[in-house]
Amino acid sequence: MNNSNTTETPLSRDQALKLIYRHTHRDYRGKLADGTKSILTIRGIVALDDLTEAEVSDRLPLARRKEAERLQAKAPKVQEFQQLPHPSIIDPFEDGRAVRSKGGK
Repeated sequence: MNNSNTTETPLSRDQALKLIYRHTHRDYRGKLADGTKSILTIRGIVALDDLTEAEVSDRLPLARRKEAERLQAKAPKVQEFQQLPHPSIIDPFEDGRAVRSKGGK
């Protein structure tokens, strides 16, 4: 399911594994006794570092799509925040009176 209209930034294996882990449902991911991150595959519970290239390439498109959706959902909040005026610009009296801080004279 490769869409030629999208330009995908190449990821390192480590970045791809982090993305796959993030977007694997919590019921299918976890940590081994030694703290190693793992996911459930058709082979069973597999340490993230032990995923084959085929397993990574199978899971990566879904993880990329989920990441794009996550970032897109986050974007309106960032834009909304960026539109707020800076506190130093707001005149609390709106008549031009200067506001002094408690520490100043």
